[in-house]
Amino acid sequence: RSDPRPPGGGFEKTSFVSRALFLWVDPLVSLAGRQPLEEGNLWDTPSNSRVVNLLGRFDACWDAEIKKAESANATLDAKAKGDSGGKKMSKRREPSLMKSFRSMFWGEVIHSGVLQLAYQGCVLASPLLMRRFFAWYPNPSNGQTEGYMLALGMFILPVIGGGVMWSHCVITLYKMGMDIRTTLNAVIYRKALGLSNEARQSSTTGEVVNLMSADSEKIPMACITMHSTWVVPMFLTVAIWLLTGLVGGTATGCSIATMFAVLPFQIVIAIKTKKVTNQQMEITDDRVKLINEVLQGIKIVKVRANCAKKMKKIKPIRQTFARHHFYCSSTRGRSLSLNGSRSSGVWRS
Repeated sequence: RSDPRPPGGGFEKTSFVSRALFLWVDPLVSLAGRQPLEEGNLWDTPSNSRVVNLLGRFDACWDAEIKKAESANATLDAKAKGDSGGKKMSKRREPSLMKSFRSMFWGEVIHSGVLQLAYQGCVLASPLLMRRFFAWYPNPSNGQTEGYMLALGMFILPVIGGGVMWSHCVITLYKMGMDIRTTLNAVIYRKALGLSNEARQSSTTGEVVNLMSADSEKIPMACITMHSTWVVPMFLTVAIWLLTGLVGGTATGCSIATMFAVLPFQIVIAIKTKKVTNQQMEITDDRVKLINEVLQGIKIVKVRANCAKKMKKIKPIRQTFARHHFYCSSTRGRSLSLNGSRSSGVWRS
């Protein structure tokens, strides 16, 4: 007989050690090995990730952003009235949704950035310890204590870096992305309920559904890679510096030249992929809009026997979508092939 109660205490009712080592998940995994999981076996949503609390935080940040925009525009208007030279008026500030979310999740961003920095430090320290270990091993006069410490460091750093730091960083960023997605869906739904009849004419139910499903689901994955803008250049700089000290400047220069040789091709591929992806999203909006209209008026379509006419409108859109999807997949394949050839070229150089 299955037990409908949630196992353990969940994330909010565990100790610091259990959270750090993910021990709070063990009861749920153990229960899943004994019986199929049911809805009652899952823990409640954390209080800071519930829609009511997220909307309250967003409304406070959004109101503050609106006040900042109004204050900036009032200052701009005062300067424009006092300016008699007829200079061109500066662009008025609009409330920014990105700034509102930045104020809402600044703690998670800083926390995940520190974890990402610590993880990159562990990644860079591991080869240095291994290099020191290889220098210590052939010399029998070196003490054993140093060898044990180096071996222990080579074991602990990957565990702490890849097993703890990186996992917590990914979970923090993904949870932040899911909270942003939940907040956006709630705001879009609340806005859609308050639309006037005139505003409803410019947007259909399919567009709203597409915003809440296809568009918002990309936010969590985008949040996971948000620190790459500053981590990757820093990591490459330190890695090139260490590589120069290890193999010399000539070999490092050849490797970097090989890497940059395929960079223009990757830039062209990225530009084309972005262009096709934008077109694909527009086609998706048209397809969802048309299918939603057909489903809403399916009785009229069946009564008037207009299925063939509607299929003639839907089929070209689906074919165009499939063609763009195939182009995007082939472009990603070319990019992966260039990355593979670049890696092999760097290795041979």
